[in-house]
Amino acid sequence: IMRTRDPPKSRRSRSSRGRPGRRDEGESNDGRMSGCKAARRSFLLKRMADPKIKTSELQKVAAELEGLLRDPRDFSRVVTVLGGRKLPNLMLKLIDDMDRRLGPSVITYSAAMNSASKTGDW
Repeated sequence: IMRTRDPPKSRRSRSSRGRPGRRDEGESNDGRMSGCKAARRSFLLKRMADPKIKTSELQKVAAELEGLLRDPRDFSRVVTVLGGRKLPNLMLKLIDDMDRRLGPSVITYSAAMNSASKTGDW
């Protein structure tokens, strides 16, 4: 059996492929995140879910995630963790950010009430 080689890949830059060269805030033309920001968001969400994370580091991760969260599911995940770790002020700040950017979400509000009621803050 003979193996055939794939043709060499083009070494052109992204902007030379007919796409606009510069994008605002790391977003593509259709509103999606750039690969770098999406990877950072994914890393921070995984880091936040770690049960061994210290409270001080959790606060830093939540502050960095504030501008990177894109949908109510991500906000709900973070709100649940913050409520479970008894950080209601940070949780409420994140909910305010979501309200400004995406509008209210029943899912996120339910997650906040559920986690706050489990810790006795509700």
